[in-house]
Amino acid sequence: MENKKIPLKKKQEIVDISKKLINEKGVNNVSIRDIVKSVGMAQGLFYYYFRSKEEILEIIINEYVEMFCKDLENSINGIKDEYDNWKEKIETTIIMLVRLYNDNKSPLEKFNNNKNKDLYMSMVYASIDRMASLIEKIINEAVKSNFIKLDYPKETAYVLIYGIIDIINHKKFVDEKVFVNIVFKTLGIE
Repeated sequence: MENKKIPLKKKQEIVDISKKLINEKGVNNVSIRDIVKSVGMAQGLFYYYFRSKEEILEIIINEYVEMFCKDLENSINGIKDEYDNWKEKIETTIIMLVRLYNDNKSPLEKFNNNKNKDLYMSMVYASIDRMASLIEKIINEAVKSNFIKLDYPKETAYVLIYGIIDIINHKKFVDEKVFVNIVFKTLGIE
């Protein structure tokens, strides 16, 4: 299938209709038959564009995660240039991450219901992975500049991000200063 020239416009139309159906019926209640019926094409033609319904779900997840994480990535890249002090960079990054996540989780939230629990959790975990990799880059830069000493930057970034996001999602707690303090203590920043 990689060598075939697939019309991208039609492929995107199928993805968009699938999103709409999933939002209405739930991911487990939408079949390939439902999708092709809504698109107005033969079921066999579906497999010209996609291997499975799971491939469409993966595309949907990636689109939402990309949309969700774009602002965060741009903001973090701006922080790197704006601040001279590592402590300020890290503090600003954590505050920005908390604010952006709390303010912009709405694209993900429309799938947060009993019908789409698995899809929603896939989107949340993909977003967390992306956020953790952004935080890991900053931690690695701080380690390289000898601002902090840390043996496991990647694992630390994941623990911090999973913890922060879990507290925001489940405890509905969003105190940026508390999160900054926890990050500073974890990284050994005075």
